Amino acid sequence: MKTASHSDKEMLQRFGERMKQAISVKGISQKELSRRSGITEAAISGYVNGTREPGLAAVIRIARALSVSPALFFCRRADLFHLGSPCWHGEEEKEDAVQEE
Repeated sequence: MKTASHSDKEMLQRFGERMKQAISVKGISQKELSRRSGITEAAISGYVNGTREPGLAAVIRIARALSVSPALFFCRRADLFHLGSPCWHGEEEKEDAVQEE
């Protein structure tokens, strides 16, 4: 089993914090995110708590379910985390993404 480096742990923490913020801003629960993304509640909880590392497919599914760019979860600058940021998608883009699936 691979031991996580300090930078890996920081990335997981940042990802979890950004997920918490996005969930809060969107006004949904982890359970609803699980339903929208098709990812188990246990996995969502692990990602939010920084105890589980998501794969690329999970990151994309979560981003789509929250209507955000996957980059939102990894950007270092806190000022990028606001609704006007390029990391947030508009509602029309969300509808386009759903129709493409």
